[in-house]
Amino acid sequence: MWYLDNINVVRSEDSKKKQSATAYKEYFSVMNLTAEQLRRRVKMAQELEDALFMLFLAWFYEANEDEAEERFIDKYLDTVGKYDDVGLEGDFTEYIVLLAASLYNSTMNNKDDPYFTSYDRATFVAANEANTALNKIEYHEAIKGGMKYKIWHTEQDLRVRPTHVPHDGEMIPIDDVFQVGGVKFRFPKDTLDQANPQWLHESANCRCSAEYV
Repeated sequence: MWYLDNINVVRSEDSKKKQSATAYKEYFSVMNLTAEQLRRRVKMAQELEDALFMLFLAWFYEANEDEAEERFIDKYLDTVGKYDDVGLEGDFTEYIVLLAASLYNSTMNNKDDPYFTSYDRATFVAANEANTALNKIEYHEAIKGGMKYKIWHTEQDLRVRPTHVPHDGEMIPIDDVFQVGGVKFRFPKDTLDQANPQWLHESANCRCSAEYV
């Protein structure tokens, strides 16, 4: 279960980080991840959460939209760069610009809802973004490492999307794409086909993972 609603915005920095780390571990631990993959996701999410929270507040208080987005994009790229040894900055830049625009629209359209400028939301988005970024990085690391195949894994529970269920355990050559719900994915949460109208439906909050062999 996701315990983000128990995270209190008003708390000390150390307490905040400890509680968010617990929430991240709870969220990621249900995925088919190695201990190192889980550790990296928790660490990246923690590095992104403050940037997201400050971005939401800047928009809420009507700070300069472009400057706020630019600071967030720089922070996201800086964070990803700590984990990226395969040179994906260009791919991430395009995706993050679109992400920032989407977050801006949802924040401004829901200014009367405290959740949209809360630390809870920042933590939830940070978890999803850490997973998105590291899925991409690990795919390219697998190619660089000489892996030949990939296997799609679901969590095999009632929360798995019906369109994802048939792909559990599916193994294909590493350069091929999974056709999931009419969307092309090289790996779960892949942004390759994000122009597809179904992409967000099949990607948002996806807990599936890829194994490389």
